Amino acid sequence: MPMINVASSYIDRCRERRTLCPVSLGVFQNSIYYYYEPDYYPVVSTYSLVYTANNAYNGGVLAPNGDIHFVPYSANRGQKISSEGTVSTYSLVYTVAGAYAGGVLAANGDIHFIPRYANHGQKISPEGVVSTYSLVHTKADAYNGGVLAANGDIHFVPYYANCGQKIS
Repeated sequence: MPMINVASSYIDRCRERRTLCPVSLGVFQNSIYYYYEPDYYPVVSTYSLVYTANNAYNGGVLAPNGDIHFVPYSANRGQKISSEGTVSTYSLVYTVAGAYAGGVLAANGDIHFIPRYANHGQKISPEGVVSTYSLVHTKADAYNGGVLAANGDIHFVPYYANCGQKIS
């Protein structure tokens, strides 16, 4: 892909004329750079879901096998899209309104859902086994998102929680 280091106003004019479409952007040595591919036009489409409800999911996680798992917020079942594009659901062990907000892929391939209103941790293994585990700190509206640390720990990002919490 060609690299173009230009002012954003130029990029905006190109977008209006549809002569360049961004593929990625970033910062290198304190300069903004844009990667563009001429005549690249994204294809936007829709697909059917197996389960739908208001506030059903909040976030998603890409599994090592290519499946995309939706993070259950108020859904009473998990939902995923396989790498082949097949949408399916699976049973959850624990459900509650506003349960999880965000998810993190652990170093071992487990996907951990980040507790928002849930008082149990919940994860799904690479083999598809869903299980729960105890949390040290539980509070309504506790965490919102999480991060995988370099040492493999998963840190929950505090929302209304007054302390951090991690999974080692």
